[in-house]
Amino acid sequence: MTAKAAIAAVCRVLAGAGAGVGARVGALSPEAFRQAKFDRGEVTADFWKLLYYLLKLVSENKNCAVTDLGHQIEYVKAAVCYYGYGFLDFYQLPADGSRGSRDLLLVFSWLLQKIHLFEKLLEQQRLRVEDQVPLCTCRQAAVVRPTEKSDSPAGEHA
Repeated sequence: MTAKAAIAAVCRVLAGAGAGVGARVGALSPEAFRQAKFDRGEVTADFWKLLYYLLKLVSENKNCAVTDLGHQIEYVKAAVCYYGYGFLDFYQLPADGSRGSRDLLLVFSWLLQKIHLFEKLLEQQRLRVEDQVPLCTCRQAAVVRPTEKSDSPAGEHA
């Protein structure tokens, strides 16, 4: 698998995790990851929002979501510190989200490994035994007829 294909797969997983929640989470493309690799400022705010959304999704405190980028940045820095991220320059990134996309890309990849981010996302989105799921979404009800019994002994086919 090439790096481009792997990043496209990551984008699909992120889009699935953000389905119906935040438009920007699913809007990250492989191009955004490429721009972050080159530390482009255009994608920095999107990566802060992505990290905020993902960290809130896997945290115990899912309530009180904030929309202000400055507060989201504070939350991400605190959460990443809690998990033990040790690169001190990350904590010096500006609170306005104007730069640092490469550092955010590193934090994202670190979180993938450190807290098993994708596994946690999949765990939250899987069906549980007590979940109710419609078995058929057909417009017409299917008619089920009992099968006819044959005269041949079990196991034999006519």
